[in-house]
Amino acid sequence: MALLLSTSALQCLALAVAPQHLLKRSVLSLSFTQLASLLLLWARTDLHSGVFSQVLCLGDGWVCLGVCYTSLWVLSLSAFLFPLCVVLVQGRRAVAAFVGIQTCTLVALLSLDLVFFYVAFESSLILLFLLIGRKVYGSLSAAYSISIYTFSSALCFLATAFAVHFSTGSTNVLLGGETTHGFVAAGLFALMAVKAPLMPVHLWLPEAHVYAPTAGSVMLAGVILKISVVGLHLYVLPFYGDFLATWFPAISALCFTSFLWSSYSTLKQIDLKKIVAYSSISHMAIVTLAALVNSGLGLQGSVLYCVAHGLVSPALFLLVGVLYKHTHTKLLLYIRGLSYTAPVLWTALVFFTLGNLSFPLFPNFIAELVCLAALFQVHELYAYVFIVFSALSTIYSSVMLGKLKGGESAQLLDVSRADAWLLAPLFISTVVTGFGML
Repeated sequence: MALLLSTSALQCLALAVAPQHLLKRSVLSLSFTQLASLLLLWARTDLHSGVFSQVLCLGDGWVCLGVCYTSLWVLSLSAFLFPLCVVLVQGRRAVAAFVGIQTCTLVALLSLDLVFFYVAFESSLILLFLLIGRKVYGSLSAAYSISIYTFSSALCFLATAFAVHFSTGSTNVLLGGETTHGFVAAGLFALMAVKAPLMPVHLWLPEAHVYAPTAGSVMLAGVILKISVVGLHLYVLPFYGDFLATWFPAISALCFTSFLWSSYSTLKQIDLKKIVAYSSISHMAIVTLAALVNSGLGLQGSVLYCVAHGLVSPALFLLVGVLYKHTHTKLLLYIRGLSYTAPVLWTALVFFTLGNLSFPLFPNFIAELVCLAALFQVHELYAYVFIVFSALSTIYSSVMLGKLKGGESAQLLDVSRADAWLLAPLFISTVVTGFGML
């Protein structure tokens, strides 16, 4: 863990001392070092010895860092996707913003203190706010939408954090205990529901994806949304099991409503980025529902779905970015005949769309089966509703591919060699992960 934190500190140092022409290369080299340090952390971590491993306390215990099963997987996604984001961005300020986002997400995933976790998580969203609200191609309305939802959840969190501290004596997950106040559990769940996001607090995500740069969408879909699942696993499930069991029917109804409404909204979209964004909302509803089952199978299913979605969804955003680079539009109305003029791009789009709709042998399919088995443990009615609703993803994916394939041929270039190098790691990882989950 010390090596992982050191590489992150060196990336921040490179922003201050590296010259302009060497900055991107230096940060990229350090990102590969960070990925190697994470592999070393996997080798040294014994997840069977306890819930937390590699615990590091700083400043008389007021800051505690450590890893668990969930955070280690999301850390792996973060270290894997960050080099792709560095390659995509241009300019010193853009590189600095993504280094800051990576550092904040790293600290949030390693934190074992509720307040420290929240501060680091919100700091990453502040940097994302700056990216979305940029002058060129950005939108202040979308950026302010993030700030409004974040500010509202922050007010809810402050009351919850004070209640946790006064009830248990600490906000540290290693020192705290369960509190009998139901509103504390409700406040923590509301905080995670905004970050997941679930309906009706989900409207900030599609707008954020539309106006974020491609690298920002990759980081948002691949890593930042998954931090809410880590928060659920660390700060909600271990301490408020009785509350979740009591309110599980209402919570499951919220997750199913979010899944159904976002899938229906996807059918009405003509912006490719909004289509992928709304599908992400439906998938995160499944992840949240599986996690709140609060069983070993539900925990495993939610983590597997996080990994699968963290590979497929960023690849789809990359492909949308390639289309936008060649056509200067993301609207389905103006992109037709893709299979004739760009067969490689079309093949990659079909491949990752099949993964997004959980086609057999893809990691998303295996993860959905595990989530389905976890729902059967609670009640078979939840599982049957889940199966029926899952058919909607097949419908909107088929509609999107049909509109892109047919019609008059669009004049656009196929995937370049640089684009292929960016997509290759995601393609290989999706195939390896799919067969590895079998």
